[in-house]
Amino acid sequence: NKKEGQIIVGFAAESTLEDSVINEKLSRKPVDILIANLANSGLSDSYTQGFGTTHGSYRIVSKDKNDYYQNLHKQDLANLIYEAVKSIK
Repeated sequence: NKKEGQIIVGFAAESTLEDSVINEKLSRKPVDILIANLANSGLSDSYTQGFGTTHGSYRIVSKDKNDYYQNLHKQDLANLIYEAVKSIK
């Protein structure tokens, strides 16, 4: 059960970051912010993304936010998540 003032951040490793996939997941998950990261083996793209890498492609989605980032360092992602959480009222 969500407590008053609590903000829930969810994470999803996805094979695609298309709007339909991310919006469907956001609608059925009890989260305030969804962080989706592109995860693949590199077989279909020029490089591996997701686990075990320092950079990746991400979507940060909430009721007021829908941002897409490519080739973003994970430390920069952490900063963006922190700012997104702070912006929720």
